[in-house]
Amino acid sequence: KGGLELMPNSMTEYADNSAYPNSPARQNHPDYPDTAYCDDVYAFAALEFVREQARNYNKTGQPFFGLVGVQIPHAPFDEIAQLPEWDAAYRDHPHFADLPDQAKHWAAMITRIDAHFGNLLAALEDPNGDGDHSDSIADTTLVIFQSDNGGPQHSARRAFAANGGLRGAKESIHEGGIRVPTLMRWPGKLSAGTESDRVIDVTDLLPTFCELAGATPPLGIDGVSQAPTLQGKGHQRERDFLIHEAGRHASIIRGPHKLIRSKSGLQLYNLETDPAEQNDIAEAHPELVRELETLLLGERVTEPKGFANTYHDWTGENGAVTSDPQNWSDYQYANEGITYLTDDGAPRLSWVATMKNAGSTPAHAKADADLEVLGLEIRGDTATQTLDLEPGVNLTGRNEIRLAANGKLSVRGGTVSSLRWLDIKPGGQLEGYGAIDATLYNRGTVSVSNRGFRVKEGYRSFREATLQIMLTPSSETPLRVAETAYLDGSLAVTMDSDFKSDAGDPITLLRAKSIDGRFANPKQRLTTDKGRVFEIDYTDSAVTITPRSE
Repeated sequence: KGGLELMPNSMTEYADNSAYPNSPARQNHPDYPDTAYCDDVYAFAALEFVREQARNYNKTGQPFFGLVGVQIPHAPFDEIAQLPEWDAAYRDHPHFADLPDQAKHWAAMITRIDAHFGNLLAALEDPNGDGDHSDSIADTTLVIFQSDNGGPQHSARRAFAANGGLRGAKESIHEGGIRVPTLMRWPGKLSAGTESDRVIDVTDLLPTFCELAGATPPLGIDGVSQAPTLQGKGHQRERDFLIHEAGRHASIIRGPHKLIRSKSGLQLYNLETDPAEQNDIAEAHPELVRELETLLLGERVTEPKGFANTYHDWTGENGAVTSDPQNWSDYQYANEGITYLTDDGAPRLSWVATMKNAGSTPAHAKADADLEVLGLEIRGDTATQTLDLEPGVNLTGRNEIRLAANGKLSVRGGTVSSLRWLDIKPGGQLEGYGAIDATLYNRGTVSVSNRGFRVKEGYRSFREATLQIMLTPSSETPLRVAETAYLDGSLAVTMDSDFKSDAGDPITLLRAKSIDGRFANPKQRLTTDKGRVFEIDYTDSAVTITPRSE
């Protein structure tokens, strides 16, 4: 984002805008300069786009996505004064004449953008501008308005107290540089006047748009979809912390606390009680400072300029090992003959890795040593792709581990870790025993062997999911969940031939800090692979089955 540029006046390319509330953006004014103000060009191109897409949507139902990246308010400020009636909205106000020139220009820019967005909203309400709103698509259109950073240090920002008393400014890691307003409009879903203190980040928008469009979000990204919150239905996933970087400074926000790492050291603030970051409480909370700094450094905020995540595909033969770099694709980012980044080594935490079976027969990969990546997806087109963790081998997907359709993860006593989740999609499968140090989402199948899984966070089972338990004479509680277990879907049990149970004696299959919901088995019964019938029972913290005596 640089300074404004003047562009040829191409307003005549667009349809007559006189039917829209486009004041003060008066391109049809006889004194409008031959060289157009660039944000006018952007805005009226966007207006034509919205009109055309609205007409297409009404004919075909084809949804659309538009992004308008305006530049104002931004330097150079005085160019807006070349436009006709640029100050019409303010010049009669008694205090306008007392403002610094820069503040006058700033106010005019804000009003100009407000008018342009008024045009866009009007086009959603009345796409062809004929006064008949029967073709309105406003109720089915989500509109988001968000700034990119706090106000810079200049007289206009000071005149209007534009950062609301927050410390810092544009390019600062303090709240005055990174905290921005976000406005959302979706008449069919969001009630007017709704406010939320939910903390979100710009990186949340991409997965939100993906979920609303029914598309799979990219693997390993930082953002979390906010679609369940916007729609008022479904499960809203949470992100544990937010990371921001500015120059050589970085910060992490988790809950009410914000840790800043700068040249002067570490500072800790409580944003709930001290949003202006005036009271550094780092000395009073040394353990929290160490914990947050570890998380912050784990996000690689100290990497040199030019560092980036890289993307790699599994290329190994059936049964090949993951530690061999030859079994993964190399990564190169190049453009116009310039190579900016290459990565041809073994898996590492900056990798976003995909393990896909494109063939027609099942395939296996073996993790012969601990495997650490940023994100990992396992899937198959028509046949299964399995990643076998050899006994005691651990897997880390810092942002995400995703088992998609025909993707299978087999664990043999190791730990599967993520700061966020192990996500089992429909058709995906987790099987074996060991520890899951992540939130476990199950829309596929979790098959628990006799030694069981210990889930160190929460477990959520959806309607399409299956939890399959194997019972043997040496079975302990097969599934143990440290937090809440949200239950739905099917519960299934297989029994070792040596497993014995007496009629009336309950068998504990799952223990959790708390139980929410029930499995969807008809009449809360299940029939094992041996033909035995059990009743499913629930307490506040356990799920048991009791054999029927009949």
